[in-house]
Amino acid sequence: MFYAVSCKNSSLQQIVKEAPAEHSITLSKQGLDSRFSTKSVAFSKSLLEEAIAKQVLDVPVFNSINIFNRILIKDSTKFNVSELFKEDYPGSGGSGSQAGVCIQFEYDLKNGKIGDIDLQAANKSDSKDAIEKKEQIQASDLILRDLGYYSDKVIKTICDNKAYFISRLCYSSNVYETQKGLEPIDFSLLYRQMQEAGIEYKDLNVFVGEKRIPLRLVIALLPENICEKRIRNRNQTNKKRKQNTTDKFRARAHFNLFICNISPEDLTKEEVCNLYRVRWQIELIFKTWKSLMKINQLQKMKIERFVTTLYMNLLWIVVFWHIIYPYNIYQSIKEKRLISFFKCMNTLVDHTRDIRQLLRKSKYQMRKYLSKIYDIFSTGHWLEKRKDGYSVENIYSILFW
Repeated sequence: MFYAVSCKNSSLQQIVKEAPAEHSITLSKQGLDSRFSTKSVAFSKSLLEEAIAKQVLDVPVFNSINIFNRILIKDSTKFNVSELFKEDYPGSGGSGSQAGVCIQFEYDLKNGKIGDIDLQAANKSDSKDAIEKKEQIQASDLILRDLGYYSDKVIKTICDNKAYFISRLCYSSNVYETQKGLEPIDFSLLYRQMQEAGIEYKDLNVFVGEKRIPLRLVIALLPENICEKRIRNRNQTNKKRKQNTTDKFRARAHFNLFICNISPEDLTKEEVCNLYRVRWQIELIFKTWKSLMKINQLQKMKIERFVTTLYMNLLWIVVFWHIIYPYNIYQSIKEKRLISFFKCMNTLVDHTRDIRQLLRKSKYQMRKYLSKIYDIFSTGHWLEKRKDGYSVENIYSILFW
């Protein structure tokens, strides 16, 4: 199966040809096809779950903010699949596909351990996933997610479990200065006040939503060109929906608005904004999965083979992840530099055959080969610095180094 997922669009005939050469197994094309069943789906899923449960990353962690035991970054990626799968994996419907897959992924920024990698139907919302898995939140965790996971229930669970979170403020949520205040904060007035006073950041204790949850609101004033771009994009979206852009959206478009339950003594308002920016790295991870691992480009096949293959794809990604991430942490501590996840994945894809064979070798041979891979990583695999704005290395240097 690792051969099948590493040699994209491999047919059943190609796989059975590989089996005797690599594994001394002889079977027919029909025999292999019959083995893709509900049992193969359950088995491949159990392998993935076991790989996640038994992670051991014996590497030093980032010298990050000590109040957080874990810094958990989570997001999802979706892609359309054959409409033949719509019963098992319904899509978003409407103008979207009738069938689609969603992969939930979460990892700990501090030590690289994967917390969640879950295959779901595309019509399942991120907020529903967050509610179903809210009991996994532990004390002193820091949760970094986008607005798709926003839920009052989850926020309450985070606070009750003595954990922490940073989130963007949902545009539909009102913010009040007092718990019994009748009028929400006027962001148009706030914009004029900050602009006239030349203030870039503001830090307020507020009450959010209908339940008036007491939280901290960090406000970062944006340049006018960014604000105008946001409004243009919303206008284009609303035009398709035959809706109008509200004055409420226009007023808030001047800011990045973050809510959290972390005290200013533990994290300054600038650090809150910078730490949330790190979350965007998960988008680059998904891009790598699709462009290099081709997880969204499986050929037409029966549903049992499709799901089994997709689970094995994710397991192969886990193998690659645990080669890359320890080295990334090591170099960040030793060199104060970060390696490029995309470049390293590209190198591992090129060495796929060697790594497949390596899994059957001794620990000594594994260490020897990984040493060779890490030598390759140390040349030409550094994360490139951006010419404008904050680069990831800038943020890491502020928060972790």
